[in-house]
Amino acid sequence: MSDQPQSIRDLSEVELIARLFSDYAPQDPAVVVGIGDDASIRRGRPGWLELVTTDVLVEDTHFRWSAEHVHAQALGHKALAVNISDIAAMGGAPHSAYVGLAVPGSLEVSSVEALVDGMRCCARHYGVDILGGDTVAAEQLTLAVTLVGEVEEGCAIRRDGARPGDEIFVTGYLGDSAAGLHELEGGQTSTFSDLVQRHQRPEPRVAWGRVIATSGLAHAMLDLSDGLSSDLPRICQASNVGAVVDVSALPMSVDLRSFCREKKLAPDAMALHGGEDYELLVVGDAALAELVPPPGTSRLTRIGTIVAEPGVWQRHGLGGALTPLASQGWRHFG
Repeated sequence: MSDQPQSIRDLSEVELIARLFSDYAPQDPAVVVGIGDDASIRRGRPGWLELVTTDVLVEDTHFRWSAEHVHAQALGHKALAVNISDIAAMGGAPHSAYVGLAVPGSLEVSSVEALVDGMRCCARHYGVDILGGDTVAAEQLTLAVTLVGEVEEGCAIRRDGARPGDEIFVTGYLGDSAAGLHELEGGQTSTFSDLVQRHQRPEPRVAWGRVIATSGLAHAMLDLSDGLSSDLPRICQASNVGAVVDVSALPMSVDLRSFCREKKLAPDAMALHGGEDYELLVVGDAALAELVPPPGTSRLTRIGTIVAEPGVWQRHGLGGALTPLASQGWRHFG
């Protein structure tokens, strides 16, 4: 009897992609990186590399229209922002977007207008032009965005460059978006409105990505979309290394700590496993800690170390015991 998985639900996203494309090689010699990173990399204009990424948001999987219909503009912002975050994770600058909208016929035109206005405002803020796409009728609202960017040759940061002895850093705070989603699901939007805002209107770290890329100090990087406990193993697997995370060092906002006290939740769990923060997870030299942060942001926070032994481990404080860090972030097909 075959022990092969019989359902998509038996596979992680990484496992599914590996089964579909493990024997596939791009035909174009200009392709530097194909499937398997935050964006593809292709040789572009002289001195530059072209970056391309695609993300899809599906109703009742990534958002609930019934709970967020008054936030159509925020949903449009998010659909573009999550793609911009992928370009930021490669150290690049985004410039062109192509948008696919699958729209239920029952949806009000004003809602679609607000959604697209959110995309347009986000595009203007990050210097992106929306250049085309497609619209179709569908049973559920679906937004598919393809984004193009570029980065200087020699500056693109991939997932597979982590080395034993490297330090692990993150931008910003972790767990805020998960707490904001918790508030929305509970029907609350005002008590912890800043956390709700972090979930609905993520701020991709393009400026930080550019600083990190041009510093030459980073060896691997990705954006935290599915949660630290799910995303850090992707760097480790791609680089054939392991990692130790110091849980006591995880940066958590005052709002998140207040929220967890009120709801009797564990802030550490939110920071470790909560998804959709869209902060950058950066691996490289200890000197990354000395980089001057872009205006309006804080310094990188060191949260751990890369080790030679495969696996991801956690400890509380430098003298704490090591225990395995189980992946409990977003599972796409589970």
